[in-house]
Amino acid sequence: MNSKKKTIIISLAVLIVLIIFLVVLRLTENKDPDDTTSDVSSASSSYSLIEKNEMLFQSAKITNQTDTFTIEAVYEEDENGTAYYSIPELAKYSQRSSRLSSIVGHCCSIYGMKKAASNPGDLSEYGLDNPSATVTVSFADGDTKTISVGDAVYNNSAYYAMVEGDACVYTITTTIAEYFQRSSLYYLETTVTPSFESDDTPNIRKLTVTRTDLSYPLVIEPFVNPNATEETKKLHSAFKLTSPVEIELNSDYDSKLIYNLFGLEGDEVAGVLVSDLSPFGLDNPFCTIELKYDSSVLTLLVGNETAEGSGKYYIMVDGEDIVYTVSASSLTALSCNAEDLITKFPVLPYINSLSQIDLTVNEKSYQYDLTVSQDENGEDVLKVLCNGKKIDSSEFSVFYQLLLDIDITGINSEAVTTEPDMELTYHYASGNTEQVRFYNTGEERKAIVEINSQSSFTGKSTYLTKLEQEAENLLNGKKVDTSW
Repeated sequence: MNSKKKTIIISLAVLIVLIIFLVVLRLTENKDPDDTTSDVSSASSSYSLIEKNEMLFQSAKITNQTDTFTIEAVYEEDENGTAYYSIPELAKYSQRSSRLSSIVGHCCSIYGMKKAASNPGDLSEYGLDNPSATVTVSFADGDTKTISVGDAVYNNSAYYAMVEGDACVYTITTTIAEYFQRSSLYYLETTVTPSFESDDTPNIRKLTVTRTDLSYPLVIEPFVNPNATEETKKLHSAFKLTSPVEIELNSDYDSKLIYNLFGLEGDEVAGVLVSDLSPFGLDNPFCTIELKYDSSVLTLLVGNETAEGSGKYYIMVDGEDIVYTVSASSLTALSCNAEDLITKFPVLPYINSLSQIDLTVNEKSYQYDLTVSQDENGEDVLKVLCNGKKIDSSEFSVFYQLLLDIDITGINSEAVTTEPDMELTYHYASGNTEQVRFYNTGEERKAIVEINSQSSFTGKSTYLTKLEQEAENLLNGKKVDTSW
């Protein structure tokens, strides 16, 4: 036999010995008593811990590390004897019937996935010397069952549990265990404010938002723009900001800020029967929202953040004793400021409703005379004269977009002591007028904007240069460029 064949035979022999060794080792190894991976993943309903008809359920007393409460079956007085479930200790609050039905279902049907121990000597190994939850369930047939929940198994895929009268320790699903470990507050509704039907929109009278991080209150009241037309009214808000300045509200905030206060959903209930508001920061609220609507007044108090960086806050309705948590993203009033609320179009005339526009910018004056007639198809035709010279109406329409693009950047607190560098006056065919004035402050890119005699805003001084340039382009028959 040559050396090559000998080497192959020896190698095969060694391999066979190794395989036999590994098989023997696997068959004789001690299995970790806490290793439930295979059992949990292939769980079978082979251990019935509680199995009762749900129609026999009468009550369940639940004691866990945060609470003690009772769930009772309440039967309607009808021919069907229909039951619903209630926590009598919290009867004054709206309760979540779906969650109560779920826990009652679990109380009536609990299966062990694995028998972890028979007659264990030391219950502390399973957390059953001091259970995380104990549930005593009473049934109409006189039967009573008590189950205790201990620790989670090592991979949190299940929990140890024992039923009174049975000396064995079993594992039950995490879902059932966590239901028993929850506070009674989990079973309460989290709707903070009343809602309304789509065909019964409330009449908003006034909204006032005060926050500790703002030096002024945000006050919003109803508003009807007298110059709105059928063509522009969808762009207008039904409200105006009256503090810290008076201007039409950005229409995006009609819903985001105002109507979204109705049917406001909290994330969870943080406390009930609350008399001491200080743990929630509600004795000195970060934000107070007062909404006057119809004949009612709704006041919301918003306190501390539940945890730093959580983006959730404690909230309650003034005069009530239940505290919720709410996400800041659900409550625009927690983060918006006056600059956010200013309309995108502080002056928005419909072009065909105007008879004349007067523009003076950097001492150059332009008078635009507008007439509207109808063609043979009944379509409106716009004709424009600038300083008596006929100009292209299509290019004027492009220029008109630039006139509207005022781009307010903030609120102004400085007094105006100079003459305006730009004055723009819209003359409506109805006889009404609206006016915009710009004052160059001398600061880089900053101007003061006056709208209808209110010098309350700031804008970009570069707008003046752009407006002068394009006004000349329009007058001289050149293309108008609105980008700036």
